[in-house]
Amino acid sequence: MNPTFPPLTQLHNALAAATRSGQQHLVAQVLLQLTLSHLQAGEYAQVEQYGEQGLLLAQKLNQPRLQLAFLTCLGNAAATQGDYQHAQALFAAALSLAEQQQDQDLIGQLTLNLGAIAANRGQYAEATAYFATSLELAQKHQQTQRLCLLWLHLGGIQMEMGTFAAAQETFQAALAVAQQLNNQERVAQAQLNLGLLALAQEKPGEAGPWLQEALTAARSLPQPELAAAALIALGAAAREQNQWAEANGWLGEGLALARSLGHQWHITDALLAWGELYRLQGVSDAAATAFQEALTLAQMGGRPVQVAAALFGLAQLAQDPVQAQSSLELYQQIGHFQAGKVAAWLDAIRHN
Repeated sequence: MNPTFPPLTQLHNALAAATRSGQQHLVAQVLLQLTLSHLQAGEYAQVEQYGEQGLLLAQKLNQPRLQLAFLTCLGNAAATQGDYQHAQALFAAALSLAEQQQDQDLIGQLTLNLGAIAANRGQYAEATAYFATSLELAQKHQQTQRLCLLWLHLGGIQMEMGTFAAAQETFQAALAVAQQLNNQERVAQAQLNLGLLALAQEKPGEAGPWLQEALTAARSLPQPELAAAALIALGAAAREQNQWAEANGWLGEGLALARSLGHQWHITDALLAWGELYRLQGVSDAAATAFQEALTLAQMGGRPVQVAAALFGLAQLAQDPVQAQSSLELYQQIGHFQAGKVAAWLDAIRHN
């Protein structure tokens, strides 16, 4: 269950009253309520406004518990928008405080968060180490919800490293637990991941049903990030089956939703999918524009998997082995399964 907060008008009135009274501890508490309320509503600009104000005040008051709360909120907002570099710094600062406070629950959550961000940045060894800490704590304290989420993240790493059978087993285990818990968000995440796994194995026909189920579940959730991911993946699956009109429809809706959310990871994923769709249809200028925007966003966000994908898309368009080599080196450095595909393309180009 999500916590409920007083109406925003009431919170703003409380903030004004606390400010007038000069009670700084009370001001900080109200700022935290405002930050949490806006985070729950997905209003990330307001999260940053009140969260940063509250963090400075909590530091001034030397209140580590409040600092932890603000750092975690700000990190969640940054991560949800795909700003992984900033989120990583915020969660690392929070983890240091949580360790000082010996807060086992927060340590477990923050190591999970840091592992997820490291995985999204292609830092699989670091991610696995964070997940191991979180997994140990979750098992010790019998936190089934957290175990389910950890399995989803661990399966993601297995998929990206090309160990598809292991990823399938991990995702299926997470799905079974999510269904037992009746947690629709985790169910949708597991279904989405199983669809993405089928896509990674070039089985778009198998991906479609999983992604349709994920989209149905995601549309019932208050946060639309999962729906955006499912729409983009459905577009990619349709494209791989030469269903151009369907691909256009899914990707158009997915990109519009991702842009409305300001989620840089999903925006970039949608642009990569658009670029590939245009490339396959022979619309080279539109493909180049999509890939270039994706590359810029991925570089800004420090997301090497997406950087490598954009470079390979541009390389295929221009038949450019230099860009393909840059893509290959990134994939190899990360240990990503797509390195094989890029290497095969480079080999074919060089022997023609």
